[in-house]
Amino acid sequence: MINLDQKNRNFFISRQPILNLKGETVAFEIIFRSSTLSSKSELMGNAPYAMAHGIINLLSQFGLDQIVGKHKGLIKIDHDLLMGDAIELLPKERIVLELPEIHSVTPEYINRCSDLREAGFEMVMDRHHFNPGLEPLYQIVHMTKIHPFRLPEDQLVRMIQNFRKFPLKILAEKVESREEYQKCTDWGFDLFQGYFFARPSVLEKKPIDEDAAGLLKLMRLLSDDAELDLIEKIFRGSSSLTYKLLLLVNSVGMGVREKIQTVRHAIAIVGRQRLKRWVQLAMFASDDSMGTDNPLMDMAAVRATFMEHLASRHPQLRNNREHADQAFMVGMLSLFESLYNITLEEIVTSLNLSDSIREALSPERQGPIGKLLKLAELMEQPGSVLITPALLEDFGSSTEDILAAQMKAYNWTGEMSPAPAGKI
Repeated sequence: MINLDQKNRNFFISRQPILNLKGETVAFEIIFRSSTLSSKSELMGNAPYAMAHGIINLLSQFGLDQIVGKHKGLIKIDHDLLMGDAIELLPKERIVLELPEIHSVTPEYINRCSDLREAGFEMVMDRHHFNPGLEPLYQIVHMTKIHPFRLPEDQLVRMIQNFRKFPLKILAEKVESREEYQKCTDWGFDLFQGYFFARPSVLEKKPIDEDAAGLLKLMRLLSDDAELDLIEKIFRGSSSLTYKLLLLVNSVGMGVREKIQTVRHAIAIVGRQRLKRWVQLAMFASDDSMGTDNPLMDMAAVRATFMEHLASRHPQLRNNREHADQAFMVGMLSLFESLYNITLEEIVTSLNLSDSIREALSPERQGPIGKLLKLAELMEQPGSVLITPALLEDFGSSTEDILAAQMKAYNWTGEMSPAPAGKI
């Protein structure tokens, strides 16, 4: 048995967004990954109190606000933790309990779930198929997860219709393309989990409009440390671009009370380095999705910040601050193809970026920064790859580096969205 209190530093945390019908992030599933376990790094099979304390210590180490921002976090639990008193150690106002797979239940099980709901916990059934014998449980839980592409369509439609008789939401998991997402909306799902929003789709991509073109120019000017007059000229040509950028900058918790009124004021308070970050981030923000409810924007910011921090510690990159800036930019640019009808090659050419950035963004993810991008992409996958010390060494990183980079990357969410969590 693993004592999670003593060995929690061997665990990483990854998260996967849960989206509503509007494409907004409403929660995250929190996934614990281990660099030492032989399993796919789930915290199962441990004594209830050890498991509960381990979860709390891990969440405390990162800070739950930093991991999920204003949203709630889904965490898988086992039967022993569900039925024991240790579960009361978990913060019910922030955590949604993901129940183990259920095939049959006892009256004791039903009573326990009912008591937890009365105590304020929300619960979700994992990978569940409709079962008439479990109808009392369907009156208690808040949500059920279904893997829609493992079932014949007629059986799936009947299952959704049966669940509609109960006061719960239905989540489609492992939705990995825009086409799958559209099918799930047609079938009547309420919530969606998977990285479909980050998969390029010709039908969903936006053209490079005037604002996006202006932001690309700003990225280049800021990278070249251009004169302030040239930077301001871009904003003078677009009132909507000015509004978008100032709204993003104003949303950051910078520890100042005054609101930013002008571009010059923004640069003076934020500084060019941080302004450069938000210009890149603004590429992902639409007029109706400025904050962390935009899953692609969130993913880009976390990926870029994660890579930036690792570059500052990488043996081949850490002696030059410019490398950290390049790593951040690569993290951002790596997701542009998911958003705009433009290739990465066109973006790299239009920005006149260096060969090292071009190599990093190649399909092969070449060079040290390319390896960091490949590592960031692996860390985003929900437990499909075991992140071992040997693997990290190949990427020029250590367990401590990863933990520190994750904490820094997730922290930006808490800064942008201090509002409390609500129900999913």
